[in-house]
Amino acid sequence: MLDYLSWSATLGPAVRVMGLMVKDLITFSIIFGFVLMGFGSAFHEWFADDDDPDGAFTTLPNALLTLFEFSLGEFRYSEMKEGNHPIFGPFILTVFLFAGTVMLLNLLIAILSHTYDTIQSQSLNEFRHGKAKMYSELNWDEEVRSTRISERRGLLARARES
Repeated sequence: MLDYLSWSATLGPAVRVMGLMVKDLITFSIIFGFVLMGFGSAFHEWFADDDDPDGAFTTLPNALLTLFEFSLGEFRYSEMKEGNHPIFGPFILTVFLFAGTVMLLNLLIAILSHTYDTIQSQSLNEFRHGKAKMYSELNWDEEVRSTRISERRGLLARARES
């Protein structure tokens, strides 16, 4: 559906930007997944033995989900401070929040901004590309229809002759 919006000089480049940003988001998700797995396994190893009633780090999946919640802003700093590691816990939490949230979100913004700037600088070419793509698809559909119609006419003519 979005391909048909490419005829517009304004919407054509925007559609192209959205398509390329999806690819960038997939790349970012992979990078974020590696960071989350690294910190998740570290948190699981270091804090699995804490007397945590929630069991936030007792298993690796729980540790990953807890760290994902932390990256969304739902971190429990006081619980980290009251555990078996009152200095190391808050320190490593701060390192994760800085590395996992601040730096990676800045990276995401930079990647998406670069994609947007690249497409906007070539917006006229992107508009022409989208328009040509749409015309070629429409012409291909017409060629297929006309070929099928001529084949049907040929079959009808042969049927009448025999």
